[in-house]
Amino acid sequence: MRGWVEARSAAVLTLEAANAEVPIEALFAPSERADEPPQLHDHAHDHDHDHRHEDFDSVRTWSFETPRIFEKAKLEALLDGLPPAILRAKGFVRFTDGSQQTLQLTGRRWTLEPSPEGVPSGASRLVVLGTPEMPEGKELQKLLNTALV
Repeated sequence: MRGWVEARSAAVLTLEAANAEVPIEALFAPSERADEPPQLHDHAHDHDHDHRHEDFDSVRTWSFETPRIFEKAKLEALLDGLPPAILRAKGFVRFTDGSQQTLQLTGRRWTLEPSPEGVPSGASRLVVLGTPEMPEGKELQKLLNTALV
């Protein structure tokens, strides 16, 4: 994947992520030079949780991972009714038909597409970004649980 991206946009700064974990600083921190990535702190986690960052009071993040699978129609209905405080979500979700798809949500628009080759299967993983009014992790967990089998 890295080679494909570099061949098409060599001048663009890229950030590699694993398991849909993206440090908030990577999205919003200014770097010293345009061709250098921002300095990030270790942000690897393997459970759901909320983050609050002093430097980014206006953005909250929440990560989710489960070995359970989603019922596609229920997840689609849930995505259509998410609170407006959720600004962005991205990750990989597994469905009852055995497929794994990439979820992209920006504002009220979302897409589900087949995941690229090489994406580890076995768990659904999501990262959610929102305003300070975004529901707490326990509430988001309850929402997602309604679409799980």
